[in-house]
Amino acid sequence: MKLTEIVEGIQTADSNYIVLTTEPENINSHDKVLVKHKICGYEYPVSFNKFLMGRRCPKCSGKIKGTTENFKKAVYNLVGNEYTVLGEYVNRETPIKMLHESGEIIEAKPYLFLKGMNRSKNDKSIIE
Repeated sequence: MKLTEIVEGIQTADSNYIVLTTEPENINSHDKVLVKHKICGYEYPVSFNKFLMGRRCPKCSGKIKGTTENFKKAVYNLVGNEYTVLGEYVNRETPIKMLHESGEIIEAKPYLFLKGMNRSKNDKSIIE
């Protein structure tokens, strides 16, 4: 299998990932490639087979303990300066205080915020 086929396959399966591996040109589907999750920026190795079976970002799935600094970076990568993290990150489920550029303070569950549920001010599922 060609690396270009794996790159296309991963991007077709989920456009939120970029393949960073550039060689070797010929690769087996069970060999690991380095991918980057566009939403949180985390880079990790995964085989093409495992990716197609649903293995995704270990950081966003809660398998890797997050930090306040990493959450702030992920928020910035997602929305720029639209939101500022005010609280301390505990885990993906514990609401964290955030300041919207309009001055509104919300409490959002980190995993929902990073999934894009921050976009609608009428979406109360991320608040409290």
